[in-house]
Amino acid sequence: MVTTTRINRTAAPKAKDLKPSEGVLTYTAVTQSLKRILACAQEELEFIREMKTEAAQYRQDALKKDDSEGRQLILNARLIKHREIEEVVRQAGEEIQKILADIRITRISLQDELIRESEIAEANRLNVIFDSIKEAFQKPEGKDLAKNLQPLR
Repeated sequence: MVTTTRINRTAAPKAKDLKPSEGVLTYTAVTQSLKRILACAQEELEFIREMKTEAAQYRQDALKKDDSEGRQLILNARLIKHREIEEVVRQAGEEIQKILADIRITRISLQDELIRESEIAEANRLNVIFDSIKEAFQKPEGKDLAKNLQPLR
């Protein structure tokens, strides 16, 4: 990249090249001076064009680099987001498994409790039946009933 300006100082008209003729410059001297000024201006214009082309190329390169870096940042952010989501899903799965295990234990405990309660209820029912049979055999008419009942053989 060209960063300094170039001025062709040798192309500028020199005082010794100008030959005054009664205070007036000659045609050839003026023409030479104008040619030198034009050549200097053309050099500067070419230099400016080169700088403009280099600046446009630098701008395009900078835009491409910025776009590439932006895309990379977006991809990295997406990757991090997906990793975090996977971690949350994994942790949620573990928590769900723990909750399901607690539910199974609770269900088993409740089933055991229900079985014990039904056994207690069955035992109470049998006790009531036994007490009623016992009362029936303790009454005088129950003794006659017991004599009439003979075991089946």
